[in-house]
Amino acid sequence: MSFVTAVPQEVLAAARHLAGIRSLLADSSAAAAAPTAEMVAPAGDQVSAQVAALLSAFGQDYQGISAQAQEFHEQFVDLLNAGAGAYLGTDVANAKRGLLDAGVVGDGARQSGGAGLPAALSGIDRPQRQNLGPVRPPDGPY
Repeated sequence: MSFVTAVPQEVLAAARHLAGIRSLLADSSAAAAAPTAEMVAPAGDQVSAQVAALLSAFGQDYQGISAQAQEFHEQFVDLLNAGAGAYLGTDVANAKRGLLDAGVVGDGARQSGGAGLPAALSGIDRPQRQNLGPVRPPDGPY
């Protein structure tokens, strides 16, 4: 069995950071739009006109590629946010399920048998449980 550890808050922080990068990409692309869209030939000769046309074509290609990169980046950030939400939802559902199974949350009909086990499964009756003292979970990751 494989285990995956994900920290939804870290994934959300990464998505926010990437959204900031997306904003910078959009700003730089907008700043480059005017100078790269239409190059003016520095002289009236034919070579200058052809070089200006070639550079204008490169500028238009850059704008198209930049728009595609921004769209991809936006989709990537959206997927990161969705993934973080899915992990967070799973964590909440698992925690809720664990609390329900332990009898901590619910209708009050269940009684805990120590260490989060239902009383019927713990094998410890009430007088012995009182002599054990509080049960604490171990420190560290599980």
